[in-house]
Amino acid sequence: MGCPDWPKCFGTWIPPTNVAQLPSDYKLKYKVQGHEAEFNVTKTWTEYGNRLIGALTGIFIFIMFVYSIPFYKDDKQVFYFSLLSLLMVGFQGWLGAKVVASYLSPIMISVHMAIALILIGVLWYIYFRASKSYWQAKGSFDGLGSYRLWLWLLVGATFTQIIFGTRVREEIDAISYAMNYAGRGTWVGLLKENFMVHRVLSYCIALITLVLVWKAWNDQHLGSSAKKVICGLVILIALELIIGYILVFLQLPAFSQPLHLLVGSMILGLELVLLMVVLNSTYSGQSLQHAK
Repeated sequence: MGCPDWPKCFGTWIPPTNVAQLPSDYKLKYKVQGHEAEFNVTKTWTEYGNRLIGALTGIFIFIMFVYSIPFYKDDKQVFYFSLLSLLMVGFQGWLGAKVVASYLSPIMISVHMAIALILIGVLWYIYFRASKSYWQAKGSFDGLGSYRLWLWLLVGATFTQIIFGTRVREEIDAISYAMNYAGRGTWVGLLKENFMVHRVLSYCIALITLVLVWKAWNDQHLGSSAKKVICGLVILIALELIIGYILVFLQLPAFSQPLHLLVGSMILGLELVLLMVVLNSTYSGQSLQHAK
């Protein structure tokens, strides 16, 4: 709630940098859902920066859609998914306004996050459809055909994990508010089923990744590039587990919360790279046919 109104911020297109720039009655003037507005320059400019990046993303996606029009004759999926991404980013902007108007409704925030993750997948799909011949020519990921099921499981588990993570964050927000932000060390102990599912899924993701690593190092058909991507996944998942333990055992330090979400999103992105390559590959027998 660094900016309690939308699309402007405290009624201006360029947010204030000092409370003296606001009207004396700003707390009541920009009240949302019965909550008085509070000015914090760091939160205000963080939120406004988020909005500017969102607007820039929308512009880039619109340009991408324009460039997708010639693909309509040869590959309609590039065009239609580009149109879908344009509609999704527009809906995401509208939903962002509703998140603010709802005073950060937990459900609204979770939906907002889920759509962002789905949009990442749509954009990756467009990229690989539009550059399919390039990837086939390079053949960097030959040998991944037998990994399709495991990758689908991994992507599904990670997506679900992040969604449950947002549910855990919702519970933390409710608990901290109810306790007037005191007793931080007890908050984790008050979490319910969502936290347990979130934790179990983290171990499932680690186990599936280890299966992929074992298969990769015993597969002579697998290219070195794919092995490097899988190694990257192992590193990120190990880092994510460490950050998770920091959150639990060090009383939820503020720096670790956004870092936890960032690394989780990076993991999903890397998994989607592998998945899209697999979906754009030719599978024959027990291994991929090498692109000529």
